[in-house]
Amino acid sequence: MFLGDLRERLLPKAHITDNEDDCWLWKNTSRRYGNIASGCAGLGILQAHRASYLVHIGPIPNGLNVLHSCDNTLCINPKHLFLGTQADNVDDMIHKGRQSFGGDRPKFGEDNPVALLTTNEVIEIKKLLAEGKLMVKEIATMFKVSRQAITNIKTGRRWSHI
Repeated sequence: MFLGDLRERLLPKAHITDNEDDCWLWKNTSRRYGNIASGCAGLGILQAHRASYLVHIGPIPNGLNVLHSCDNTLCINPKHLFLGTQADNVDDMIHKGRQSFGGDRPKFGEDNPVALLTTNEVIEIKKLLAEGKLMVKEIATMFKVSRQAITNIKTGRRWSHI
């Protein structure tokens, strides 16, 4: 019963396209991962991708993480989720070149393998912010990133080199 209720609350909180291979992006989050109340005593708050795995695929054994084959932490598409240890997660990151440090210096902007935006998109975002006609939330929705990502650009915490 609790899984059906969780599924009913989970799916409306994601952008789901007609193409079942697309990422299902969690809406309304300023965090790196979406969260949802489990609705089950003892489980508390779940990360959205873990909740999706639970309702679509099955139980998550103790000590295992739910990893993203698409590398998009806001994605809850069960086709993009798989189980692994933290060591598996690190190996996957290194194998895909997603670590933000390469050699002895950090990678910035598009050179950072976890960057969700291009330089041109950031330039456009900065123009929109300067115009002041749109709210941070609206810009985040336009570019399919979190509000925090836009705020970080606005304050210079990220993409300050642009």
